Amino acid sequence: MDNTSDMIDWDSQEMAPHIRDKLERALKNPETAKAGTTEIELDRPAGSYDGGEPEGVIQDINAFHPGYHASSVLIVKDIGTYVNKHYPGWAWMVQVNEFGHMIEIFNHHLHDKYGYRIRMEDIMNDPARRVLQQACGEILERFGMERHGLTGENTTRLAEALRDGAGNCIPDVSDLKDKKAATQAEIARRIARGDMQIYEVNGQKMVRIKK
Repeated sequence: MDNTSDMIDWDSQEMAPHIRDKLERALKNPETAKAGTTEIELDRPAGSYDGGEPEGVIQDINAFHPGYHASSVLIVKDIGTYVNKHYPGWAWMVQVNEFGHMIEIFNHHLHDKYGYRIRMEDIMNDPARRVLQQACGEILERFGMERHGLTGENTTRLAEALRDGAGNCIPDVSDLKDKKAATQAEIARRIARGDMQIYEVNGQKMVRIKK
């Protein structure tokens, strides 16, 4: 069980001023931020492919490909019930990897690649679902949110959260062993605050740091 910080691709860059201004105005509006989920579109329907390829996205829990084991479907249903009950309003996404017996949980209001990886066995052997409480709560806290649904203070925090060039919120990963991810997060944060600017001169990317 670990955090998938190695999956983060910050890809931060300076936005055009008029686009940045529009984004900043939108993020200051709680209703806009609340609706700002990340959409995923795949060209093929959900199905069972090889272990390294995406297997599609479903919105209906009953639309699983029949090739999935019943226990996998039950685990996903259970996770969905838990997160919607204890942390309602957030755009939770559950990804199943039967090949590796792993479950990954993401919050697409916050980030579409940073998530929490859990072994299927750890969920099945935890009737109290403490592992889910830890996973979802840690995701929220790393992005500066409180451990509850998308209401009240969390709505305000989401609207005011710093975002990287891809529009994702920036987590605090300074305590993880992956120092490269922590450095990338800090750079993304400084760019979002305007302390650093990335620009291109004669095909070379340059960084301007505010003193």
